[in-house]
Amino acid sequence: MIRKTLIAILLLGMIVPACKKGDEDPFFSLRTRKNRLTGDWKVEQYEKYSDYGPIRSIRYVKDSGLVFLREDSTSFARPFSWVISFKGDGGYTAEMRENFPADSSSTGTAYTLNTVEKGEWKFTGGNGVPNRSELIFLNEEITRERSDQGSNIDIVSISGPIEGEVYSIDRLSNKEFWLSYSTRTSYPFYAERDSLTVHFVKQ
Repeated sequence: MIRKTLIAILLLGMIVPACKKGDEDPFFSLRTRKNRLTGDWKVEQYEKYSDYGPIRSIRYVKDSGLVFLREDSTSFARPFSWVISFKGDGGYTAEMRENFPADSSSTGTAYTLNTVEKGEWKFTGGNGVPNRSELIFLNEEITRERSDQGSNIDIVSISGPIEGEVYSIDRLSNKEFWLSYSTRTSYPFYAERDSLTVHFVKQ
């Protein structure tokens, strides 16, 4: 009996580190990271910060959408939604919908912009960070449609993408999915920094 208990403890010790990849991940899960990721995720929190440019921060507020804070401390908001669908075979579809009020349009006309992005997703990591602790999006097709341009649809196809967007996976549970990135671009006399944190919930 003692021998069986010791074997069970040793096996559990081997399994737990393999399941927990992010600092905020559940301590133990019987589902793999791939199984947890597969499905439809809706944005719940979005925070982007920059120390340069006319827009210094963008936050998602449930009832207002994206709230933009300008360099001069004035702000404006517009409705926004973002859903990402991950497939177990490595494909993904991301759908964004943004409503632009008339006073933010160069034509003075309000419009809605729908963007659909399709491609391939992969876990990545290593080289100083834990395996499968990052997610890369390889864009293969981007479709944009504006409500004020009739049937005009802009479609961009990327054949054999070799560059992608890489995010750190801060949390991946059965119901919560957190992504982030932070960049710093150096120039001769200054540096520019920006960061993004996005929280999704499973639909």
